[in-house]
Amino acid sequence: APQVAMYMMIRIDCSRYDGAFENDVEFTKLLLEEENVFVLPGGAFGSTMDLFRVCFGAPTDILERAFDRIGSFCRRHYIVCE
Repeated sequence: APQVAMYMMIRIDCSRYDGAFENDVEFTKLLLEEENVFVLPGGAFGSTMDLFRVCFGAPTDILERAFDRIGSFCRRHYIVCE
């Protein structure tokens, strides 16, 4: 069995969204509620920026579905600037 893990920290600019979340903790909670995707807020790792952490330890097909759901979530809440 593999003995490594791969992660990515992704920044969220909460000001670009519809107000449904104001920080990384609220973002991750709402993502779980709406899309059934679990990621960790950056604050859990001491970050003071709005970040969330994705783990790449799941099989590729599951990761693809999770990324599609994260994309849908972000598009649904994103405010288009004109």
